[in-house]
Amino acid sequence: MLTGMSQLQPYGIGVVAANKLPSSHEIEVTDLERTPMLDGEISDNIETYKGSGTSNTDASFDVEVETTASIKAKWLKLGCTNRVTSPDVRRGERVALWKFGDSDQYFWMDIETSKKLRRLETVVFSFSNNRKENVENSADTTYYFEVSTMNKLIHLHTSKNDDEPFAYDMQLNTKDGKFTLTDDEDNFIFMDSKEKILHLRNSLDSYLKIDKKVITLRSDEEIILDTNKITFKGKSSIESYTNTFKVATSAYTLSSSSYQVSTPNAVFSSNVTLSGTISAGGYRGGHHG
Repeated sequence: MLTGMSQLQPYGIGVVAANKLPSSHEIEVTDLERTPMLDGEISDNIETYKGSGTSNTDASFDVEVETTASIKAKWLKLGCTNRVTSPDVRRGERVALWKFGDSDQYFWMDIETSKKLRRLETVVFSFSNNRKENVENSADTTYYFEVSTMNKLIHLHTSKNDDEPFAYDMQLNTKDGKFTLTDDEDNFIFMDSKEKILHLRNSLDSYLKIDKKVITLRSDEEIILDTNKITFKGKSSIESYTNTFKVATSAYTLSSSSYQVSTPNAVFSSNVTLSGTISAGGYRGGHHG
């Protein structure tokens, strides 16, 4: 090899011989430029050759040798160093091959995404959130983004090691039809498409929950509705349970087929005008002009 040149050199074009394992960066690949006359379908099939002989001490022996037309190559992150997972290449896809010097170290890069061959994938990108030097990146010191058609999810994560006040996780679970947005303070937004549930809750247990046809609104201190007009329509009934009930309005109209008040003491601080009759014990009277 010429001096002054990098020992990592392009080696050629290869074809993936076996589907890459999801947890691995290594593949079996066949070098098309050096083995162009292979018969049959390209694969990582191993052939075994058996032989026997006699040693220099006249002892007989048997030997088995496994051979394959493919070579092992490790993923080369050239130009995509933020990507954590290697491409989920499959048998038959083309890749670029690299070789390190005169050794048997081979590396691969994907050069195409075959619409016909590429199937389920998991792709994770990670971005360092470390400001200090000589600190190793981890899940707690990076922002990362995952898209997985294998696991049926999309996940976005942020960390707070660089003085961020909070950390966040957003996950879309397409397998179960659920969506969650949460922080490290136990505030969350949750949706369950199958069960028809929407849930908004904070760490103080104040929440709005829509569960199918039931809506629950809860707070320990106060719920404020501030708008121009509010309309309540309870087809069956409207019930209120409280210690004190106050209404402050310039006009109050109640229209009902019947009206009943049960109280030990009723006080009217101003005039009362009756347009009909009133019954009180044995007394029955009406409006007098």
